[in-house]
Amino acid sequence: TYTLSSSSPYITIVSDEITVNVPSDDYLWADSAFQFQISPTIDSVRLIIFEIHAESSLPVPLENDWPVEILVNQSGLLVFNGTGTGNSYSGEYIRDFLLDEGLQVYYTEQFPPTLNGFDAVFLSFGNYGATLSNGTGISLEMSETIVDYLYSGGYLYEDCGSFFGAMAYLEYANLEEIQGLCSVDTVVTPLEENSINLLTGLDGSLGLGMVFNGSSQSPNYYIDIMTPDSNGTAMFEEDDYGIVAVQGEGAFGQKTVCMSYSIEHLDDDTLGTSDQLLARIAEFFGLLTVDLDEPAEKDAEVSMNVYPNPVYDITNIDYTLPDFSHVVISIYDIQGKEVLQVTDDQVLPGKNSVQVNVSALPPGIYMLRLISGNDAVIQKIVKY
Repeated sequence: TYTLSSSSPYITIVSDEITVNVPSDDYLWADSAFQFQISPTIDSVRLIIFEIHAESSLPVPLENDWPVEILVNQSGLLVFNGTGTGNSYSGEYIRDFLLDEGLQVYYTEQFPPTLNGFDAVFLSFGNYGATLSNGTGISLEMSETIVDYLYSGGYLYEDCGSFFGAMAYLEYANLEEIQGLCSVDTVVTPLEENSINLLTGLDGSLGLGMVFNGSSQSPNYYIDIMTPDSNGTAMFEEDDYGIVAVQGEGAFGQKTVCMSYSIEHLDDDTLGTSDQLLARIAEFFGLLTVDLDEPAEKDAEVSMNVYPNPVYDITNIDYTLPDFSHVVISIYDIQGKEVLQVTDDQVLPGKNSVQVNVSALPPGIYMLRLISGNDAVIQKIVKY
């Protein structure tokens, strides 16, 4: 005889007992054995703990009592934060950001058996490190749970150094399926440490106009390089490495953002912050409305072309403005420090040009930013 109980005030057990004959040295399935009701007064997502107690006329060789945890009232947002070692998780940061925005968040360090019902889920698995002893492993069951959620039209954010690479290493049969649901065509996972440097947000993506000069996460091994499929858009490209973030909108209504680095540990500079990027992701999922007048945003009517690039001494900047406005053009190094101001003046609408002498700058990578009112355009410059 099996008996179900729970001390939760939100649960009323309707059918709490079942008696079955278990064959000797065997097992049986008892489908729909118990029934319970959830109180309509439950105010948030909760992990309800049940107890199943077994009584038998014969000795029970294993435990007589088993705790069972079930998520109920699945709504709002789920944030999962892994528990492995390493400074490469962002779950707590994401949780606090979303709570500060007044959103309903269920935070857990135990991966739930289902994600269905949540408006959006944020998963942080960390980086696995040189010997795969860091980070939080992605089990086959976890991957199947993610697949089911995306087929239901769910919204998924994940950051993990080797989200796809780990599943390829473990030869998961659903790898191609989960890549397709995440709008990722191909993935290459170099078997080495990557000293992250410059991440540049790409046109048409959530990263537009943003630049991060590195990451403070540790470790940084086996970083996935992704190629988006026809439903995906490359978000960030790392210099001398490849695409390390992809956003997608799939055929089942799902939306995904896959990042190979922890969003919390991206090194902020004057051209973007982790908060701004997370706000854009939340807006992409329909959770927030972001003020598009922030400087990192680019208006389609403002354009800029820089040539020659790479440049040794003199480069030309051609730019077009829709209206008469105050224009500031500056050059920044990869640490986000302004190294040269080109223009700070009122400029007429239409096509404009300016020459810049960068011969005094050391060879390296720089970012040229043009601000016109509330609009901004950013372009990378290589000085040799």
